[in-house]
Amino acid sequence: MYVIYGIVQTDLNIQGEDLMNQSGCSRKISHGDPSKRVYKFAQKCDLNKEEVDYLYTQRLLYMKELYGDLVKPKCPLLNRQIWDDILKELQIIHLKKQLEQALRIDPLTEMSNRKFFDEQMLEFAQHLHSNGSPTSLVLVDIDNFKTINDTLGHPFGDLVIKAVVKCITSNIRDHDVAARYGGEEFAVIVDGDREAASKIAERIRQDVSKIDTSRLNGSEIKREVTISCGVASFIKTNRSTETVNSVIKRADEALYKAKNTGRNRTVISE
Repeated sequence: MYVIYGIVQTDLNIQGEDLMNQSGCSRKISHGDPSKRVYKFAQKCDLNKEEVDYLYTQRLLYMKELYGDLVKPKCPLLNRQIWDDILKELQIIHLKKQLEQALRIDPLTEMSNRKFFDEQMLEFAQHLHSNGSPTSLVLVDIDNFKTINDTLGHPFGDLVIKAVVKCITSNIRDHDVAARYGGEEFAVIVDGDREAASKIAERIRQDVSKIDTSRLNGSEIKREVTISCGVASFIKTNRSTETVNSVIKRADEALYKAKNTGRNRTVISE
């Protein structure tokens, strides 16, 4: 409900104040120019000034349909109430956006989680199917991580995970997608062929091997950290594109091979 202009309505014999009370509208009006606050907050919702003005116009038209001549566009009370209500709606939109983002973020590493990875893999596959651009997947696993957790404790294991994540995110490009796949395993969707993906995997692997665990948050524990990587690219023919599950399976098999042939290496699926 909205504030209707506060002057005497002789035909209805109702004061504007009473009309607000009967409509259930709030009489609390914010100070200052409400439109400025809305324009500023709208940026958090990725809305520009024109889009916000459109919301205001639509709201005003809606009010006119409901109340006809009772609605006076230049009335300060009505103007302020509409802006305040738009701000409340944008705040709800922003909160929902934050919640949606939180559902796609891993709390420990603050990188994307498995849910976001699954969504992005489908999008990349669809993009590949439509324009044929190569897409690859790198699966990364921290070697002997269970031993690290069992002997040095989970807090230290968390520090190792965060250090590995830093190596991953610093070696990918803006259009690549990195996510925590599960536990000590990570995934990188590479916008490129398997050669490009293997180069990224190798850069990550080399940086991880340089991690000095004694400098991790003052742990003073010296421990070698290495990773194994499996790489696979989508196979596209004239008739079809390989499924997401198939690519993940081949990358996982390449990772398994890297583990079984000595660890601390990258294996590319044929």
